[in-house]
Amino acid sequence: MNAVVEKAVVRLLVDRLGNREDWHEVQYEAASALGDIEHERGIAIDALSQALRSNNQDWVRRVCVEAL
Repeated sequence: MNAVVEKAVVRLLVDRLGNREDWHEVQYEAASALGDIEHERGIAIDALSQALRSNNQDWVRRVCVEAL
């Protein structure tokens, strides 16, 4: 993914991962996609780390670990 696309998408993915109202499948996919981020890696790492601390769904937490 190029830097321009990542910059446009990374905030949306972070929002989806952190939104407790979203389905867990959406959070899972957002975490997985954040694992592929290269140019905005710092933002992705912060979001994945926060999800590990606050999300209680095992499979969402597992994909966060894999993505990190």
